[in-house]
Amino acid sequence: MTTVRIRDNRYEAFFPIENSLGFIVYRTALHMKATLQRRFRQRGYNITTEQWSIMLSLWEQDGRTQQEIADKTGKNKANITRFIDALGRSGYLVRRRDPRDRRKYAIFLTGRGKDLRRKLMPIVQDLWRHIGGIIPPADLAVTRRTLNKIFDQLR
Repeated sequence: MTTVRIRDNRYEAFFPIENSLGFIVYRTALHMKATLQRRFRQRGYNITTEQWSIMLSLWEQDGRTQQEIADKTGKNKANITRFIDALGRSGYLVRRRDPRDRRKYAIFLTGRGKDLRRKLMPIVQDLWRHIGGIIPPADLAVTRRTLNKIFDQLR
């Protein structure tokens, strides 16, 4: 049960961790990532959720720089480099000089990387059907809007 009291014109809430929005979002994100990664592995794809987010970014716009990918996925550039190296070793990506700025490298999907979308998207869609089966679409839309507002406020 949540107890709220006003002190010096501030609200102070005391509640169990299970009621903390940050904890709920974190716990849910961890379980979603673990479930998705497990489903990828069960179908023979050795790709992490971090690598998945990079692939999504490139399927949306091929030829992004590492910094653009880092900004889009919310990951730091050093980690992006490691993930891109691994995806490159798997034959999904290649680095080329950025045609817009020769000092930078752009990351491009290979044919194998483009084809991976066709293979992984049904796995993701199946997970969302599983989740969506218990949550009405309108509730999911409100949840997305609310979490994005919180994110924007904290940025």
